[in-house]
Amino acid sequence: MAQTLKKDKKLDIIEAAKNELLTYGYKEASMRRIALHAHMTVGNLYRYFENKDDLIQTIVEPTLKKLEKALAFITNSDFSFNNPLINFNSDIK
Repeated sequence: MAQTLKKDKKLDIIEAAKNELLTYGYKEASMRRIALHAHMTVGNLYRYFENKDDLIQTIVEPTLKKLEKALAFITNSDFSFNNPLINFNSDIK
């Protein structure tokens, strides 16, 4: 019998990942610790998220969507972070 992915468990993972990122930052964040704090095995964690980047994208995506809407409203245009013509790194030194 195949296991189904549970929404509550996914939310537990996301919450554990947020705490992990705030404590250790992206580079030092550990999927093993995230699994531990979500009360599951690492193998089961990877059933929900392919890798650390996938998990982090899930965390930041809702905020980016809100930011896109706000910027589109302010600039009165179809602003999108996915627009390949926008170079966000050009001003970073």
